Amino acid sequence: MENSTHNPTLREQLDAVRPNSDDLREPEVQEAARAIVTSDEWKQVFGRQQAIDRNLVTAMQNVDVPVDLRSRLQQALASDRQSPTETATLTPEAQLTRRSWHRQLLTATAIVLAAGLGWLAWPHGPTTLTLEDVRESLPFDKGTIDTNTLALFDGSFDAPLPSHMWNNWQLQDAQGLDLDGDGTHDAAIYEFAYKSTHGYLVVLPTSRLSDPPDRTFFSTASISYMPVSNVTWTAPADELVYICFVDRGQLGTLSRVLTPPAA
Repeated sequence: MENSTHNPTLREQLDAVRPNSDDLREPEVQEAARAIVTSDEWKQVFGRQQAIDRNLVTAMQNVDVPVDLRSRLQQALASDRQSPTETATLTPEAQLTRRSWHRQLLTATAIVLAAGLGWLAWPHGPTTLTLEDVRESLPFDKGTIDTNTLALFDGSFDAPLPSHMWNNWQLQDAQGLDLDGDGTHDAAIYEFAYKSTHGYLVVLPTSRLSDPPDRTFFSTASISYMPVSNVTWTAPADELVYICFVDRGQLGTLSRVLTPPAA
């Protein structure tokens, strides 16, 4: 990545974007929003930063704050106070050490108190994702999902294939993806092939998405072309969302096979 006078500004804008938010629509970060679209390098930087932020939110929300923390901190500060006369007798080095200690104590206090409050600026409870979040979080490399980076699906939710035809196309056991950094899989990924068509079927609970699709059949699903051709649909009875990515072949080939016969 080339250094320029614009890079610090872009990075600061990206750092300010909260995970799972619509902050990129704000006018103050439009330069960063454009950079993500036009530069694969900035898009990767943004993805890494968002993953770090999600992990940090999870860690902060899991901290238990002692009930007597405030009184203990106040006592520590009070016992450390000295009279102006005492302070004046300290050497410059000692005064610097004392000021540094105060800064460290106040910083630690702010961090712990923020953790105890659940970091109010961030969403509480399970993180909800957008379909775009899911697409961007998948480990695509050269137009296909890099399965070497994935572990076997941990079974954290029931993730059946949509029909027996998909069972026949399945190439390997489901693999899992942790989207919010909490240590459990939020999505199951099946690799499949039908004749000359190859791709991946991603399954995740409807409850994890803030914008689940309203279509309920593959043949009527909305099509997206990033990062590769894909369609999304919902299985209301199972409360699941399916995303089918095709990296070889055509979505139309699958649509013709999966379309229910006319009555």
